[in-house]
Amino acid sequence: MSTAPNNSGTLGDPQCEHRDDYRSEIRAHDTAKSLEGAAQWPGLTLVAIGLVTGALTMTVAGYGFAGLAAFGALASVLCLAAGIVLLVAEHRHVKRFASRLPHP
Repeated sequence: MSTAPNNSGTLGDPQCEHRDDYRSEIRAHDTAKSLEGAAQWPGLTLVAIGLVTGALTMTVAGYGFAGLAAFGALASVLCLAAGIVLLVAEHRHVKRFASRLPHP
């Protein structure tokens, strides 16, 4: 009688159960990665707006419009600060979510 391994994928087969666990880990990892990618857009957008606003503020200040330059500087700093806060908060959120995932 042969003791060849059962590769049919039956329900009680330990190899089959291991494969299912591995697939669920891959799905959980993909979920975390997709969550990370989409959630960073608001922070990245605010940082980009802050950089563009800063460049425009320097241009306006160069032309001598002091009031408009002060308003632009405030808007630039607020956008940059809000964007960085959002990026850091989302990074911590994804890190916390990933730490709850089962490790291989």
